[in-house]
Amino acid sequence: MARGSHESRVLWLQVALLAVAVMAVSLRRATGFTASTATSTSTARGRHGAGLTDTKARLTRITRHAQGDEDATTVTVSSRGKEVESLLRSFRDLQDETGTYVISSRAPVLVSPSKDLSPTPIAELSTGDIVEVIEYEVLQEAQRVRGRLEDPPGWISLRNPSSGFRWACPKQPQDEIDASLQKLEDLALKEDTPEAAEANADFLYLKALFGQSSAGLPLLRSFQSTKTWALFGRGLERWNAVAGDNSFEVPLVVISGQLRREMLRSIDKKKYSQGLVDAYTQEQLHSPGEFKGFLDRFRDVRDRILKEIGGASGLPTSSATAASTAGWSKQDIGKWIRVFADVTRSTRVFQADLYFGHALFGLCLRRLSRRFELALSFETELSGEISQEVVAMQSERFANFVEMLAKTKDRALDEVLNLGPNTLAAIRRQTDAIFGKGLRDELQQPIERAAKEIEENSDDTPPIAKYSSLLLDAAECGELRMLSVSLEAKERILMDALTFGVFLQDAEDAQSVRRLAE
Repeated sequence: MARGSHESRVLWLQVALLAVAVMAVSLRRATGFTASTATSTSTARGRHGAGLTDTKARLTRITRHAQGDEDATTVTVSSRGKEVESLLRSFRDLQDETGTYVISSRAPVLVSPSKDLSPTPIAELSTGDIVEVIEYEVLQEAQRVRGRLEDPPGWISLRNPSSGFRWACPKQPQDEIDASLQKLEDLALKEDTPEAAEANADFLYLKALFGQSSAGLPLLRSFQSTKTWALFGRGLERWNAVAGDNSFEVPLVVISGQLRREMLRSIDKKKYSQGLVDAYTQEQLHSPGEFKGFLDRFRDVRDRILKEIGGASGLPTSSATAASTAGWSKQDIGKWIRVFADVTRSTRVFQADLYFGHALFGLCLRRLSRRFELALSFETELSGEISQEVVAMQSERFANFVEMLAKTKDRALDEVLNLGPNTLAAIRRQTDAIFGKGLRDELQQPIERAAKEIEENSDDTPPIAKYSSLLLDAAECGELRMLSVSLEAKERILMDALTFGVFLQDAEDAQSVRRLAE
């Protein structure tokens, strides 16, 4: 995207935020509705259908979840799944020490003659190699934790304390998690019962997380807190002003060049689908480029799936009656739709749905690669190492393959994106863990209040304006969980979701192979 175009988008966001604040104040004066009266007067309770007791109960649930209530901090269902989830959380926060490590980086790890970063390596290590670390040291300026090896004698980077990426992971906790996952999978495949289905969804979810961790990738942290408006990234001062006391900052690990390369290696092992990954991230963060036909088709199928299943949080338990827009000019409605869009983009449920869609693309990418490799296997045997010329040729053929898939009139892409119930449940476990539970019903409350307000109080205010204001009121009083993100934070969320989707498909493939073998 051109620099001027990006600056225009940032400028529009600033103007929209100012418009939200001004319009909301005007609307409150016109309707007599404020965040305080929504929860403190019987008039507001009768008019908006949400009493003080309901709001307090909702806030209590949110606060209890953020403070460590088991239902919020644990998203797995089976008892074995909860054990593995606990192990994975401990693994994520492991500190470095001496002992046995497994090389996790998908790129060669260079062994240097000294603890300093040396341009002249004396050896190389590959993914899965096992080494003994007999000493380690933190290099603050270089942002490295370096480990001295017994064999080959020399030093390697173990971890980047800034980004959280690991070139090597402690072996013992990895083995413990792997063994626990094996037992969980045994339980999932044992019989066709509801308990086995729950264990199966737990397994797929945890196996995907373990795949991310085993590749040395830092996992995206949860946005849950005792406060309800998360600010993720820089340049969010205006949202911070709107959020007030409900805001809290979430530390952002900016995706550096090195971390981005490692994430891309996990997503695209063969490198021929790199163009499609780049096109997708460019479309999500900047502007569309190559693969437009396929991405348009993917977006259509993705949106249909999200609509049918209710997105990350599922369908609401109740539905508000849509208000009529008759009598309002297109200009008025368009203005308020833009304001409404800016508010809803900062709701936690909206961000959870975005994550769900990104994970779906990661899963789709892996499935496309499987089909493409199957087609190639009929022509030639695939090898682990291929030349740049072969990569370029396969990249071009892969591009033709996905564009052809997008142009077919049958439901080929629908079949690629078909989600089984356990896979769907696994993705929802991930969005629940990161963004929180019950987001869809939580959003429905102010929507229903707005519908009732429109029905009972007819005035000159466009209905979409009331929706916008009441959503903002709910967010300001801490009733609605929010998440405002910067462009850098969007990339962090996107890349985590893509890698999760890729490793989720790997887990599903491995389980299918085991089923066939038994």
